[in-house]
Amino acid sequence: LITKEKDKADEDSLLHSATVFFFAIGLILSLALALLSAPIATFIGNRKSVYSMLAIAPSVVFISVASVYRGYLNGRMRFGAVALSQCIEAAVKLGAGLILAYVAVSRGLPLEMISAFTVLGISLSSAITCLQLYIELKIAKRGDNTRQKPKTSLRHIKEVCKISLPITASSGVMSLVNVIDLTLVMRGLASIGYSEQISGILYGNYTTLAIPMFNFALSIVSSICTSALPLINSLNAKNDIVKAQNKTREASLLCAFVAAPATAALSLYPAECLSLLFDEGSVALGACLLTALAPSIILIAILTVTNTALEGAGSIYAPLISMSFGCAAKIFSSYILVKIPKFAIYGAPIGTAVSYVVSLMVSFIIMRKNKRVRAADLIAPFLLPIINSVLSALCVTAIELSFEMQAPEQYAIPWRIITFAASYISFTLLSGVFKKIKAISMSK
Repeated sequence: LITKEKDKADEDSLLHSATVFFFAIGLILSLALALLSAPIATFIGNRKSVYSMLAIAPSVVFISVASVYRGYLNGRMRFGAVALSQCIEAAVKLGAGLILAYVAVSRGLPLEMISAFTVLGISLSSAITCLQLYIELKIAKRGDNTRQKPKTSLRHIKEVCKISLPITASSGVMSLVNVIDLTLVMRGLASIGYSEQISGILYGNYTTLAIPMFNFALSIVSSICTSALPLINSLNAKNDIVKAQNKTREASLLCAFVAAPATAALSLYPAECLSLLFDEGSVALGACLLTALAPSIILIAILTVTNTALEGAGSIYAPLISMSFGCAAKIFSSYILVKIPKFAIYGAPIGTAVSYVVSLMVSFIIMRKNKRVRAADLIAPFLLPIINSVLSALCVTAIELSFEMQAPEQYAIPWRIITFAASYISFTLLSGVFKKIKAISMSK
């Protein structure tokens, strides 16, 4: 919307209207989370989580406003400021979380309060990030000559809602499902004989070990697709379908370049990957859960780029529809699998894979009605990176078997990861994938 606005007064009105609207929404949601934290904690079967909910509640309003500032800065092509904000957010979140956790531990507070102090780092990071983006916004507008005070425009709010609601709804559905998933897992484990404490430990192991590694790969994929969406959208608006399809292929290749090796590495070497960040004594269960969760990386990479292409081609409700079906599948599969003793906590990552398969199927059904998006542009770029990842894993295995390596575990862990990475880079160069990625990075 910012890039379409030619008049500075209208641009200021759009920014002001979006800020007021999202601030109001964020404030309502923050208050709702704070006031309903106790009932929600009771409902999900983890009553001690109320303190963490209260600690994270303020972050909603800051994130809502910060998202408006990021959108404006992206529209003004100030990508460096946006990238800096993400770095600051991650650094403050980590630093503040660790410091607050240390304070809580040193004061001998119970585990639920330590968790709440740690989560408070998220609220602090979102507040600081929001302030930094506001400063960057003022710097970006420093050369503007408009002096009249911007007014809230109902027309601009409607425009923002028309574009943001489908995206927000699809993201909201997934966030809601995560809460439902927590409820299903806690109650499902309780139904097969696990205590609330053991259930909390198992689910905590899943969310603090497996999920962060999973999300790390997805954050890169999401960044690629977020950058590609405006380009695909603008090319389709100009009716330049061929260039739009080329951009879709490029986005698919970049996503595949990251997602394929991440899937292979986290599936085959989960303990090694987790040991780089966590204590070796705590990674055993997390490694098994990560193995079950990792295949979902390649699925969600294909799904994300597919929905991005569909949204850019005019099917703005495609992400919401496909994710809604996927969420229903997630709820159903997790409800069934967690209650089976053979699966138990493993039902959660398996249910995640099922949900993305269903979402992908729905997106491809929608694609058949959208002639501007071709399945070949989405699937074909993934083939070579997948083959390169498989060959890299085979190289690691072949070298270990050939030399009958008996290295101590502290050396074997980094050795496998380094060998896999070197092999993947080599195959990427030999297969010509790197040349294609270089050409993409140099293209405008």
